[in-house]
Amino acid sequence: MRYGTMGVDFEERVNFERLRNERLAKAKAALKASTLGSLVCYDFDNIRYITGTHIGEWCRNKMNRYCILPRDAEPLLFDPATPAKKISCPWIADRVFPAVGSMRGAIPPETGSVEKVAQDVFKRLKDHGVEKKPVGMDIADIPLVRALEKKGLEVVDGQQVMLEARMIKTKDEIELLKVSAAMVDAADRPGDPSRGQRK
Repeated sequence: MRYGTMGVDFEERVNFERLRNERLAKAKAALKASTLGSLVCYDFDNIRYITGTHIGEWCRNKMNRYCILPRDAEPLLFDPATPAKKISCPWIADRVFPAVGSMRGAIPPETGSVEKVAQDVFKRLKDHGVEKKPVGMDIADIPLVRALEKKGLEVVDGQQVMLEARMIKTKDEIELLKVSAAMVDAADRPGDPSRGQRK
């Protein structure tokens, strides 16, 4: 059965609160099943999966927005739009902090921004007692990895943990995939000879 795309109170459609909760639960379970003590994610898709938050595409390749998921704890979001997130995302409002970063080298190294991020990450991991366990990262630039290693952190691949979490789709993800496919179908209706043709 295919429902409409708008939220309504009179039938069960995509439940976005359930979507967020189930995604976070799957990320936590995948982390717990691994040898990692935490995940530090810069990949926008992983940040959205873990925190249920989003920001404009302008920020995607700047690497100044990230989240930390310590083992057996709630996620922490570091976001350039901190005040807005505290208002619009109540499920994580008490765990949103200003983001500091090097903007992939655009901010001069002498400002110490990379070291500030490393210090923040180390402090958060220590607060949760996981600083001695491997830290899984999905994407990172070399200066940040080196700065984290100087703090004594063991940085390893965390993308596989997230891929494991995201591999099997939830009920709401499947419904959203159906909606997405329906939009493609609607844009490729017969009648226009230029549509749907491979060249």
